[in-house]
Amino acid sequence: MKTLQNTVQKFMKEFFHKKNSEKNMINTVEPKRYTKSQLAALYNRPVKTLMRWIHDDKELMEELKELGYNHYQKEFKKEQIRIIFDYIGEPDCPK
Repeated sequence: MKTLQNTVQKFMKEFFHKKNSEKNMINTVEPKRYTKSQLAALYNRPVKTLMRWIHDDKELMEELKELGYNHYQKEFKKEQIRIIFDYIGEPDCPK
């Protein structure tokens, strides 16, 4: 069961990770300040899952820390949101 969970997590991360790709941004979610729960809701995922995606990506964490991120903060700054969107992709726009 643990192996299946790891495989699914790896697939989801690769699916959403587009830092090095040249995809056009079709969805336009405004990069503004979001709390962790608001951002997780945009991705339609639990906060724990979103934070695992973020913390498991060492390059993403380095860039966020350069912008002042620490795990105690309640919300992400606008610049941090842009970095997150670059690494794991923009969430689907609500319709």
